[in-house]
Amino acid sequence: MTKSSRLRDHNPTFTLRYTTQTGVVVKPQLLRREVSVLEGPKANTLGDDGAAWDIAVLNENGADVTCQFACFT
Repeated sequence: MTKSSRLRDHNPTFTLRYTTQTGVVVKPQLLRREVSVLEGPKANTLGDDGAAWDIAVLNENGADVTCQFACFT
C-alpha cells in the first residue's frame, strides 16, 4: 500500500468538476491538499482564461464545498 492510498483511506477526499468546450472534466478522489495546491489553482486559471466554467468541488456526499477552498474565493 502506498503512502498516498493510506492517506486517502484516512482522510476525506473530494471531486473537482468543471466544464470545458470538450466536455465535463471530473477529477475524483483528491485530497484536500491536492485540490488546494495543485488541481484547484489549475482549474481556477482555466476559469480566469474563460476555458473552464461551472467549477465545483464536491465532498464525499456530493455536496458542493467549493467555498471551503481558498483558491476559489
